[in-house]
Amino acid sequence: MGAFDDLIPRKTGAFDDLIPQTPQTAAAPASKIPAAASSPIGDIAKSGASGVGRGLVETIMLPATANRLASGGMDWLVGKGDDLVRSIFGLGPASAETKALQDRARAENAGAVISNTVNSAQASVRSGMDAALHKPETTAGEYARTVGEFAPSLLVGGPGSAGARFVGDVLIPAIFSETAGQATKGTAAEPYARFVGGAAGNLATATVRARASAPERVVGSALENVPPAQLDEAAALQARAAAAGVPLSGPEAIQAATNGATKLGDVQRVVEGSTAGGARTSPFYAERPQQVQDAVGRTLDTIAPASPNPSTLGPRASETATDLIRGVERQRTAAVDPIYARANADTVPADAVHAIIAQIDNIARGDRTGILSGPLAELRNRIIATPAQPGSPAGRQPVHGPTGQVVRYEMTPAVDPTPAVPITDVENLDRARKYFRDRMDLPQIGADAITKEQNAAVSSILQQLDNLMEQHSRNFVAGKQAYADLSRDLVQPVAAGPLGQVAAAGNTAAASRAVLPPRPLAGGDAELIDTITRMSSRDPELTAGLVRQRLADQFDQSSGRLVGGENQYGGARFAKDIAGTPQQEANLRGVVGALPNGATAEPAVSDMVDILRATGMRKPQGSATEFNRQIADDLGAVPVAIGGATTVGTALPRIAGDAVRRAWYGRGANRLADLFLAPDSVDQMRAIAARGGETPFMDALRRQLVQSPSLQ
Repeated sequence: MGAFDDLIPRKTGAFDDLIPQTPQTAAAPASKIPAAASSPIGDIAKSGASGVGRGLVETIMLPATANRLASGGMDWLVGKGDDLVRSIFGLGPASAETKALQDRARAENAGAVISNTVNSAQASVRSGMDAALHKPETTAGEYARTVGEFAPSLLVGGPGSAGARFVGDVLIPAIFSETAGQATKGTAAEPYARFVGGAAGNLATATVRARASAPERVVGSALENVPPAQLDEAAALQARAAAAGVPLSGPEAIQAATNGATKLGDVQRVVEGSTAGGARTSPFYAERPQQVQDAVGRTLDTIAPASPNPSTLGPRASETATDLIRGVERQRTAAVDPIYARANADTVPADAVHAIIAQIDNIARGDRTGILSGPLAELRNRIIATPAQPGSPAGRQPVHGPTGQVVRYEMTPAVDPTPAVPITDVENLDRARKYFRDRMDLPQIGADAITKEQNAAVSSILQQLDNLMEQHSRNFVAGKQAYADLSRDLVQPVAAGPLGQVAAAGNTAAASRAVLPPRPLAGGDAELIDTITRMSSRDPELTAGLVRQRLADQFDQSSGRLVGGENQYGGARFAKDIAGTPQQEANLRGVVGALPNGATAEPAVSDMVDILRATGMRKPQGSATEFNRQIADDLGAVPVAIGGATTVGTALPRIAGDAVRRAWYGRGANRLADLFLAPDSVDQMRAIAARGGETPFMDALRRQLVQSPSLQ
C-alpha cells in the first residue's frame, strides 16, 4: 500500500477522521496455496519488477493522490490550524460538537461525492496490486521493490546520462527511503520515515549536483541577458579565429561580441588565477604569441610579400611622390598657358616702366654700402630692351694717308643721346619678375642667392611690376586667378597632403608613417586613399610593399617581449596601435582597400583586427596574492593536519572542510577551464544559458512528488 494511505489513514487507521469516508464493499481475497519460496536472486528480480509496476500505476494515479490529499489531509491540517489560532488568543480547543459541524460542512461540499468516488477507486487499485504483485521475501527484495517503485521518476527528466540519473534519481533516494523504513518497520512512524528518507536521498543528490553544476550556473548567470544575436556573432568570431590560427576562448569571443557587457571576463580571470584552472589555461595562452605572429604574417602576405630591402622603399616612394606632384603642377601649367599666351601680346605704358627704373636708380644712389646695388642693377637691366646711349658733340676728325700722314680734316656732326628703351610687353616683364622671384626662394648661399636685406628691396620692385601688368592686361589678371585657383584646388591638396609628406620623406619609416599616420587627422582617410591610388597607378608593387612595411613595423613594436617573457597581449596592442580609434580604423580599411589587391587584402586585415581585439578582452591577472595563498594552503596541508592531531582533533573538521572546499573549487575551475577553451565554447555556453532556469533542487522536488505515492 502507498505512503499516502498511511499519511491519510484508511477506515481502520488511527486517523479515521482525516478524510471523508464512503461505504465500500470489498470481496475477501480467495485463499491461495502458498507459493514456493523464491531464491534470493529471484526474489530480488521479482520484487524489482513488481516495484516498477506499482510505481508506474502510482505515477498514473498522481492526480487521484493529490485529490485525496486535498480532500482529506488538507482538511485535517485546517482543523489543526484552527486549534493553533485559538491557542494563540488564549482559547481552548474547539468542542467536539463544533468540530463535527465543521466536518459535516466539508463533507457536504459539492465535490465531496466525486472525491470519495476517486478515493475509493484508488483504494481498490491499490488493494488489487497488493493481491497480485509479488511481495518481497527478503530484505534485499524489499530494497529491490523500492528501487523499482522509484524507477518511473526517471520519466520526470533531468540533466546527465541515463546511468548517472538512475544512480542519483532512483537508487540513492530508494536506498535512503528503504533504510529509514527498515529502521522503523512495523511502527506508526514507518511511512513518515520512508517519506523523509526518500526526501533526504533526493536532497543529497540535488546537493551534489548543485555543487557539480556550480560552474554551469556561474556561466548561465553571466549570460543571462545576452541577446541571441550577440551569441551568434561570438560563435562566428570564435570559428573565424580558429580558422586564422588564433584560437579564442569562449569568454574572449563573447566579451568581444558584447563589447564587454558580461562578467565572463572576471570569471575567466578567477579560473586562470586558480592553481587547477591556471594549469590548464596557461599552455593554451602560452602558444598565443607565436600564433598571433604567424597569423599576422599570413595576413600581411595578402597585401604584399616582405621586401628583401625595406630601407629602399622610402627613397623610391619619395621619388615616385615627387614625380606625381610635378605631374600635377604640369597639369596646372597646361591649364593656364593659353590664358597667359593671350596676355603675352598685351603691353604696358613705357612711362610707367621708366618710373620703376627711375625708382631703382634712386635706391641705388642712396645705397652707400653697395649691398643693394648688385641685384637692383641686374633687375634694372632685365627690364630694359635697349640700353641708353650717350650723345657726342660736333668735331673735326683727321684723315690719314697711306703713309700715315694727315692729308685732311673732316667735320663730324653732333649726336644726340638716346634714352633707354624699356620692355613693355607682358611676356618679358613677367619673365623678369618670375626670374627674380625664384632667385629669392633659393637658399641664402651661392652666387645667385639674394640676401634677406636685398630681398626686401627687390620684392618691392617686383610687386610694382606685377601691379603694373594687372592694371594694363585683363588676360594677365585672368591667368593669375586661374593659376591661384588651380594651385588651391589641384596642387596644394596633393603637395601639402600625404603625397607631399612621402615626397619629403628621407627614409622608409617616415614614408610609411605618411601613408598610415599613427596620429591621423580626423576625416583624413580620403587624402590617404587618394595618395595610395596615385602611387599605385605609378608603381603598385612599391605602394603595396610600403603599406605592408608600415603594418609589419607597427606589429614588431607592439608585440615586444615583456620582462616576464612573451607578450600574450601583443596582438591586442597591435590592433589598438594601428586601428585603435575610429579614424585609424577608417584609414586602415581605406588604405588597404585602395591597393590593387585591396578586394582580397582589406577583408583579411579587418578580420585579423577583430580577432586580435578579442584577445585583449581577456583580463590580465592582478595580484598574485590569491594564487600564492592557494599554493601555500596545499603545501601546508600536511603540517596543519599534524597540528590538528596534536590538539586532539579539534582542528580536523576545519581541515576537512577546507580540503573539501579546495577539491570542489579545483574541480569547478577545471570544468570551467575546459569549457572556456573548447573549440565550440560559445555554443556550449549558449546551451548552458538556455538551461539556466533549471536547478537540481527543482528536479529533486519533481521526483519527490512522483516517488511519494509509492513509499511503503
